[in-house]
Amino acid sequence: MILSVVAWVCAFATPVTIDPVAYPGPWDFQGVRRHGAASFDLAPGTYGLTLAGTSGGTGTLTVHADGTVDLAPASRFHSSGSTAYFHNAVVEIDTVGFTGEWSTASVSRRRGGTTAVFVPNAGYLIQIHPGSFAFQVLADGTVQADGIHAEGLGDTLTFVTTPVSVDVGDYAGLWTWHAVRDRAPGDAVDVPVVPAMTYEVDPGGVSRFRFVVDADGVVESLAPASAYGDGDTLRFETLLVDLWHDGFVGTWTLDQVFYTTAPSAQAYVVPGLTYLLIANSGPRVTFVIGPECPAIPPELPLVGSVWRWECAVLDADGDGILDDEDACDDSASGAVVGDDGCSGVQAIEAACGSLSACGRPCPHGAFVSCVARTSNEARWAGLIDARERAAIVSGAARCK
Repeated sequence: MILSVVAWVCAFATPVTIDPVAYPGPWDFQGVRRHGAASFDLAPGTYGLTLAGTSGGTGTLTVHADGTVDLAPASRFHSSGSTAYFHNAVVEIDTVGFTGEWSTASVSRRRGGTTAVFVPNAGYLIQIHPGSFAFQVLADGTVQADGIHAEGLGDTLTFVTTPVSVDVGDYAGLWTWHAVRDRAPGDAVDVPVVPAMTYEVDPGGVSRFRFVVDADGVVESLAPASAYGDGDTLRFETLLVDLWHDGFVGTWTLDQVFYTTAPSAQAYVVPGLTYLLIANSGPRVTFVIGPECPAIPPELPLVGSVWRWECAVLDADGDGILDDEDACDDSASGAVVGDDGCSGVQAIEAACGSLSACGRPCPHGAFVSCVARTSNEARWAGLIDARERAAIVSGAARCK
């Protein structure tokens, strides 16, 4: 009896193909995220279809008893026989003078302008870490934007930019302006950026702080101990610190700031941040210079192979988030973490369960759906990229 029921169900299942045509972005169907065309055996009925990472990008796919399909809305999708197609709209993206890194649903980690394919009648995000702004591709393929971050003219999205400078003062080490400027020393002068956005810098390579460029191009620091805004310029605060050791032979380093074999060194650093001391390939110690340390400038002696310090706030995993504020104090070395100190994988596992163990306390479909949702959030937060997200979701779907 069971076999006959299965055979009856299979007899009424129809092979259906969903083809995004040239649209390379992610789409969700049956709780699984996909890229490119895919085929399914579907019983007659109505199913949900979603353009991932969009606003308003939802639709329905209806399978009829004769195996044909219909889709709605017609402004996004169309069909022929048993194949569902996405409408495509070609959009020119002009970043003007902005040379930093940006992403959107159909473009991953791009620098400079490009031509991209979207599905019309949906809203999309341009992400510039750690923020984003929205635009729409209308049903006729024209582009609409808010005029603050970008402008739409016909089928072209044009970034609005404003020049911003960073004055590092006496700080001579390397620093990064995420998504805008790669790690290098020295000032950054008149760099075109998108206004009304939050940006992130990390002097020293271990911790970071953020600042805002408002709609008029005026800079405001979100970490006043480390930097301040002065019109269209972000200016680093700096502090001279003394470092010395007793009896150590070899090279020792204040990471991204200096390396030396001398018994002592002075360096200007940006206060309120975490720095990493390295003795050859030996122990690594992270410490904070700033209001937490009453003894300024601090002296941090090295005795034998052990760093000894009197005033320090620990960061056990070296991710730039201090232990007393770190929800995940065992993040993998080099992992991108959020403000809570958790990497994308850690955030997904906290919400959904282990990605490496296949036993689930909940139905498998619910687990895959949770991973798909939270990994998308991690991607848009800049914790993982599109390729990493696809691998995570694919692994979760295979683990039963």
